[in-house]
Amino acid sequence: MLPGTWEPGRDMVGTDRTAAYPRLAQHRLTVDGRRVGVAVGGQGLPLVLASGLLLTDRLYVQTLSRLAATGFRVVAVDVAGSGISDDGRGLDEYGRLLGRVLDELGVERAVLAGHSLGGRLVTELAAHSPERVVALLLVDASVGAPWDSLVRLVGWAPPSVGVLGVMLLADTLGTVPLARDLGQAAKLSRLAVPVVVGHLSAPWRLFGPGLSALYAAASAPLLDRVALRPTPVAVVHGDCDLVVPLAAARDAARRTGGELVVVHGATHSWLLQDPETLPAVVRELLDGDLGAACARAVLEAGLDPAAPLAAVDAAFAPAGTLLRLLGPPDQGPRPAPTPRQPHYAWTRTRFPVPGGSPA
Repeated sequence: MLPGTWEPGRDMVGTDRTAAYPRLAQHRLTVDGRRVGVAVGGQGLPLVLASGLLLTDRLYVQTLSRLAATGFRVVAVDVAGSGISDDGRGLDEYGRLLGRVLDELGVERAVLAGHSLGGRLVTELAAHSPERVVALLLVDASVGAPWDSLVRLVGWAPPSVGVLGVMLLADTLGTVPLARDLGQAAKLSRLAVPVVVGHLSAPWRLFGPGLSALYAAASAPLLDRVALRPTPVAVVHGDCDLVVPLAAARDAARRTGGELVVVHGATHSWLLQDPETLPAVVRELLDGDLGAACARAVLEAGLDPAAPLAAVDAAFAPAGTLLRLLGPPDQGPRPAPTPRQPHYAWTRTRFPVPGGSPA
């Protein structure tokens, strides 16, 4: 394996610089000869977010800065733009690359979160390396038996690829909140323009990730494998998602004995449209199984669950690791941010653990 290298990046902020949300630093890593985008910020237990198809860590920065404020060292990983699997038949390569990126960063354990295609990648990692997973957070993830059926349908009827593409485009265009919040629309547009320009300048780079998603093996067996371990799973899904049906989220929660959080009126990329909702959902989940799992991870690291955030950060991001080095410089104490009211409402449903009570 080729050694990992990294290029110093720049700081990004989710809002204006007067806001008290943690800053994030953006970098490019070279891992096993592949270039991967990474953004790091915050302090605490690592929370790794794998980005979705057509999206990059840049577009998630507002949501990530707010997640960091909940007490996590957030790590956004963009592996789908790394240029691997040009034949479109290697989604498992993306999953392996995600694991290798975490190896290079020095992330031994983390809350794994994934949006869209990224949800499939973290599910695969959780299925094959459960010891690395504190909890699993699937956001409009491309997993579940209904999604597998949709993928098989596309494979049998190639023209339907265009239909799926139109649905994804419609959902993406609907992400920009023009009528509801002009300020947020302007911020999201500024973040999105470089991403769109990059895709238009080299559209062939999208074929590999797109075809990989369509030719991937079924995801349901991966979810069943996750269910064999007492890994807390939260499935967060918009009920107006035009790309991945809500039925897929229900199936994922049912198979893993997890919790389903249905975000009302939300499309596939709702967490970009409103950066307040997902952090608010996570804060709520921290009062339940997610918080208990994080406390167990801290205890297993040799700390009291009530240990200061700096001590937790030092335990999970030791000095000398890339995870520590890539974070933005400490800005010192800052006033606590005042969270804005989330645009979306949500409901939660708990599913029983398959085969009996949790271990």
